[in-house]
Amino acid sequence: MDILTTGQTKTSAERLKVISEFIKNIQRDYRDKVNQHGLKYGNLLDFLNTKAKEGGLGPDQTNQVTETEYRDALRVLEEDNVISMFGHSRAPTIRFV
Repeated sequence: MDILTTGQTKTSAERLKVISEFIKNIQRDYRDKVNQHGLKYGNLLDFLNTKAKEGGLGPDQTNQVTETEYRDALRVLEEDNVISMFGHSRAPTIRFV
């Protein structure tokens, strides 16, 4: 039923929320570094996948973040004015607002 009303499954929506929250926590945990320089697209994806393999995204989460999930999470965060993306569209620099 969720896929009919929102265009995505409940599982996908929950996964997107977990990834988005994890990215927000990166800003909180590494505030000085990320606020000064921003984050490279690939570096953040690698960091997310490393943490996912360690169980950092939660026990019910798979151990890999797909690029589609990652891009969707970034799009949601940008729409919510949490981040801004600058530079090349395929590999932007991510800055927290």
